[in-house]
Amino acid sequence: MRSLRRRKQNIWICKASIDDSHMEPITTYSKPEMHRVSVSNTSGTPHELPVGLVSEYTRYFVSFDRNFHPEEGMVLFVDREPELDDNGELILGENGEPNVKPDYVLTHIMDTARGTIARYGIKKIAGDEESAPESDGDDDEQDGQG
Repeated sequence: MRSLRRRKQNIWICKASIDDSHMEPITTYSKPEMHRVSVSNTSGTPHELPVGLVSEYTRYFVSFDRNFHPEEGMVLFVDREPELDDNGELILGENGEPNVKPDYVLTHIMDTARGTIARYGIKKIAGDEESAPESDGDDDEQDGQG
C-alpha cells in the first residue's frame, strides 16, 4: 500500500561532518538531496505505545524508495527550505553555518531487508533559536502594566 500523494512533502537531507584538525572545529555539509516522503506529526505509533516502547525521536518519515539509504546522524530540512546556490550546494554564512539551519537529525532507522517501505525516526535539533515564536513587538505594553 502506498501513502497518499497529498500527505507527502519535500524534505532535504545532507550529511554534516566535523573536521577538528584545525584550531576550531569546522562543520562541513554535503550537497542536500530532496526527497518526497510522508512525514508524521508525532513520534509514537499505536503498536509501540501500549507495549511501553518509548521512542527517542519526535517525528518519523516513511519512504517507499528502496534506493534511498540515509545514515543515522544526517541532518534534515523538514519544516524549512534550505537556501541553495546554482550548483545545489548550501549557502553558508560568515560563521560557516547554513543561512537556514537544519531543523531535524536522523536518529533511528526502522527498515527490513525485504520490505517495501522504510521508516526513519527524526529528532528536533536542540537549541534551535529560529523555531521560537517570533515576537510581534507588543512586549513593551506588558512591561508598563505592572
